[in-house]
Amino acid sequence: MSNRRSKFAGIFDQEEPPAAEPAAPAPEPPATPPPVPTPTSTPAVVATARTPRTQARKTTAPAPRPPTPAPTEKPLAKSKDPDYAPVTLYVRRDVYTRVQIELLKQGRTREVSDVVTELLSDWLEQVR
Repeated sequence: MSNRRSKFAGIFDQEEPPAAEPAAPAPEPPATPPPVPTPTSTPAVVATARTPRTQARKTTAPAPRPPTPAPTEKPLAKSKDPDYAPVTLYVRRDVYTRVQIELLKQGRTREVSDVVTELLSDWLEQVR
């Protein structure tokens, strides 16, 4: 083992620095606190600022709200729907690209998986 002394060996052996002189005492706060506005003065100001129109609005009943439609449920994502199974298909790149282009032309109302499902269902009907 090395006889070298660690650079941290004497860290606790040092003398403590001399204590600092005590600081001057803090000045005392003023004897009387500043006046705090009372809650009774605020309504008087508000009451004089009201107009008859504002007062009439508070005395009348609020207008009935139109009925809100029932919240519509979002359709379940195919990845969460137990009726769907994840499947990996190998489709030629040019065919897949042409299918995507055609779906975009139609306004993207269907997904590629919907087209594949439809084609497989049709094929099953033919086979039976």
